[in-house]
Amino acid sequence: MSAGNLSRLENGEHGPPSDEVIIKLAELLDADSAELLRLAGRDIGGASFERQVLSELRNLRRDMQIVKEAVVELSQRG
Repeated sequence: MSAGNLSRLENGEHGPPSDEVIIKLAELLDADSAELLRLAGRDIGGASFERQVLSELRNLRRDMQIVKEAVVELSQRG
């Protein structure tokens, strides 16, 4: 990992690295990889990622429904 990438991570300009990079960092730092993955917002089984994706999909579906209703309403007006 480059110094620039590390700086962007520390400053919150870039999301956490891939699981593979986190695991390699844990090995190099002699740290608990499961704990680093948890701190990066990931469950070992991927459950938190799945919950996040499902939540985003629900939000997207809701937003699309709102847009659809607005388009239908506008088309009925004119």
